[in-house]
Amino acid sequence: MERPDLATAFGDRWPLVSQVAELAGTGGYQVYLVGGGVRDALLGLSVVDPDLVVVGSAPSFGRHLLEELGGDLQEHEAFVTATWTSPKGVAIDLATSRTEVYEAPGELPVVSPATIEEDLARRDFTVNAMAIELSGRWEVIDLHDGLGDLRRRTLRVLHPKSFSDDPTRGWRAARFGGRLGFGLEISSRAWLKESLDRGDMARVSQARIGAEIDKSFREVSPGKVWSEARHLGLVSALGLRLGVDGTNLLDGWAGALRAQQGQLRKWGWAAMDADAALWLWLADHLAVDVREAHRGLVPGNGEAQSRFVAGLDVVRGAIAQLEGVAHRSQAGRILEGLDSIETAWLWVLGSSNAWVQWWMRSGHAIHPTVDGHVLLSHGIPEGPGIGLGLQEALDSARDG
Repeated sequence: MERPDLATAFGDRWPLVSQVAELAGTGGYQVYLVGGGVRDALLGLSVVDPDLVVVGSAPSFGRHLLEELGGDLQEHEAFVTATWTSPKGVAIDLATSRTEVYEAPGELPVVSPATIEEDLARRDFTVNAMAIELSGRWEVIDLHDGLGDLRRRTLRVLHPKSFSDDPTRGWRAARFGGRLGFGLEISSRAWLKESLDRGDMARVSQARIGAEIDKSFREVSPGKVWSEARHLGLVSALGLRLGVDGTNLLDGWAGALRAQQGQLRKWGWAAMDADAALWLWLADHLAVDVREAHRGLVPGNGEAQSRFVAGLDVVRGAIAQLEGVAHRSQAGRILEGLDSIETAWLWVLGSSNAWVQWWMRSGHAIHPTVDGHVLLSHGIPEGPGIGLGLQEALDSARDG
C-alpha cells in the first residue's frame, strides 16, 4: 500500500503527470502530489483531479510549465495558487505550500508560506495529510499515520480544534464516509459534537455551507452521504439553522429519485441534473419565507436560487391546474412552462395523474409541423397573429 500504482491511478493522464514531475526535478522545484490524490491512489482508485503543492511559489512553477510545455495558465495572486492547462486541455491545480491560522471559528484562515510538513499538518483528516514528492523519490510522506487510518478505514482529524477552526469539515467527513465507507474516529466524533453543540456551524456563511451541501448532492450516492450526515448530527444542525425538524429532511427522497430517474430513462429522457433536483427536494421541506432567507445557500446564478425559492410549489400548482382539464392542448399549455428540473419532479409528485403520464411519455415531444415562415407565406401579416397561429398549430398537434 505504501507505494501506490500511480500509472494505473492516473490512467491516460499519467504521461503528462510524469512530464510535469520531470520538469519539477530539472527545474529545481519541490512539487508534491497531496491530499485526495494520494489517498485514492493508495486505495487503488482513479485520481481524477490531481492537486499539486509547490514549496516556494506555485505560480512560478506554473510559468515554468507554460514556458516548457505551452498551454494556458491562470494565476490567483491573492491565494498564491495557479491552474495550468495543458495544450490538450488537461487542467492541474497548483498551490503554494502554506500554513493557516483561524482567528475565529468558521472564518476563512490567514495563510502564509510554509514547509510541506506544515502544509500537511493543516489538513482535515490524516488520510488526506499524505504526500508524494514528484520531484524526488516518489515515496509516500506520512507524518500522521494516514496509512494506518486507511487500513482501519477511519477518518481522524489532526487536532482537537479542527472542527472549531473549520466547521465544514464535518460535512467533508460525511462525504468521505458516504463515498469510501470510512467511519469517523471516536475522539474526532466527540470533537465534532462539541463543535456542533457550541454552534460553530451557525457562524459559517450560507455560501460555504451551501457549497458543501452541493458537493454532497454531486456524490455518486448522495443518500449514503446524507445518512452519514444524519449519523454525525449534521442534519439536525442544518435543520436548526433552517428552523425545521432535521429528522424529517431525509424521509423518502432517495427512493423517489431512484424511481423517477429509472422511469425517465425508460422513456428516453436525458439524465436529469441531480444536484439541482436535490436542491428542490430540500426546498420542499422549507416554508417560502425560509427559502427566501436562505437562498444564498444555493450555488450558481440567480435562476438556481429563484427555483429554490419557488420550490416544488410550482410543480404542485401545475398538477392542481390539471384538475378538470379536458384536452391535451390545455394540459400542454400548463406543463410546458416547467423547466427540465421541475419537469423531472413532475413525475415524482404526479405520476398517477393521466395528464402527467401523457406529458412525460410523449406530450413534451410534440411540435407543430409549421413555423412562422409558413404562416407568412399563407398571408398572415407580421405581428401577434404569428404567435397565435403557432400556438394554435401546437394545440392542434397535441390534440391529434
